[in-house]
Amino acid sequence: MLIIYRDGVGDSQIKGVVEIELPAIQKAIDKAYSRVDYRPQLAYVLVNQKPFQRMFVEEDSGYRGRGNPGKNQIRNPPSGSLLEWPMQQYPQSFLIVPQYVNEGTATATRHTVV
Repeated sequence: MLIIYRDGVGDSQIKGVVEIELPAIQKAIDKAYSRVDYRPQLAYVLVNQKPFQRMFVEEDSGYRGRGNPGKNQIRNPPSGSLLEWPMQQYPQSFLIVPQYVNEGTATATRHTVV
């Protein structure tokens, strides 16, 4: 299986990648493997490092004072967190938090398999 990660594709460019770029790559793969009896499967993953979606985790503060049930806190998710995020036209999409952030908001990376 060949896995190709493609960065720098905005949401408005996905259709062009699927209709033009992907068939050209498939044609090149077919040509490269034309003399052998093997055709590798292709996974083409579009990577968006600055999606507008954000991920948060709600945690129980654990404080249980007199008449105070405690407040839940919203925090950044731990590094490596994965969230399936299916887009309407590309259901194989997901978000991954690639780094630990102790201040500010963690920015997830969106992966879309086309």
